[in-house]
Amino acid sequence: ILSEEIMYDPVRKCYCLSLERERQLFADLIPRESKCNVFAKYTSFSTLMATLQSGKIRMNSIVGMNDKTEMFFLSDTIKNFQENIAEENDNFYLANQNFITSFSERIDELDMWRFYGDNAHGVCMVFELKKDLEERPMEVLYINKDTDANVKQMNKILSILMGKKINFRFPILDRYKPFYKSEDFKSEAEHRLLIVSNKQTDWIITQPYNILSPYVERNLSIGGRDGNTEFPLVLKKIILGPEMSNKEINEIQLKQFLKSHYFSNNIEICKSTISTYR
Repeated sequence: ILSEEIMYDPVRKCYCLSLERERQLFADLIPRESKCNVFAKYTSFSTLMATLQSGKIRMNSIVGMNDKTEMFFLSDTIKNFQENIAEENDNFYLANQNFITSFSERIDELDMWRFYGDNAHGVCMVFELKKDLEERPMEVLYINKDTDANVKQMNKILSILMGKKINFRFPILDRYKPFYKSEDFKSEAEHRLLIVSNKQTDWIITQPYNILSPYVERNLSIGGRDGNTEFPLVLKKIILGPEMSNKEINEIQLKQFLKSHYFSNNIEICKSTISTYR
C-alpha cells in the first residue's frame, strides 16, 4: 500500500484506503449481480393480497430488516475507533435512505416455506427479471467472520493501527453492508434489490422487532400491465403454500381476482408440490 493510496476523512477524523485500492485488495467483498433470472418471494396470503390490490411492492429501510443484527454484521471490522454520537445518528440517517427487498433462488422448498411463507400457510410469489435493465438484484455474500481471509486481514490492519493510535476504517464494508450476512444463512440463497432514495412513501412499525422504519413503494408489473414500471421484476406465478387452508377454493378465487382487477390470465396460480410437512 503506497502513501498516496491512503486518504484522510476530515468528517470522521480517520484514515482509509482510496476507493480504487480498496476495491483491488478486497474484490471478493464486492457483491455480484444475480446470475439467475427467476426469483422467489415467500410471504403471507394477506401480504400477497395487499400487494395485488395496490399494484405496488413495498421496500423497507435496512434499519427495519427482519434480522436486526444484520445492520451491525461486521461492525467490528469496519473501523477501529468509536465514533461520536452525532456520527452514529448519521449512520441511521443514511441507512434510512437505503431500501431493500429480498428474494431467493429457491422456489417451492420446504424450509423456505417454514421460515418465510407464514409457516407454509402463505404463498410464494415467483418473479422473472425484465430484459436489458441496468438495475438488477445482487447476490448476498455469506461470510464466516472467524475464517474469512479478507476479514482476518482487515482485523489485523485495524488492530495494528489501533496500537499506534491511528483511527482507520474500511468504507467498502459500509458501502455494501446490506449485502453481507452470516454464513449460517447460506442455504437461503438470497438475492437483494437495493434502491437509494431520500424520499420515502411513508413510515411503518416493522415486525417482529417493533422498529419504526420508512419504506418506499414501486409499481409492479402484473400480468403484462405497466410493463414500463421502474421495478425490474415481473410477477409471473403464485404458488399456494402446502399448509394453506382451502387451497382449491383460493386457487380459483385468485384467478378470478386477477381477471377482474387486471383483465389478465397471464399469472400462473398453482399449489405447492410439497406433500410431506410437519
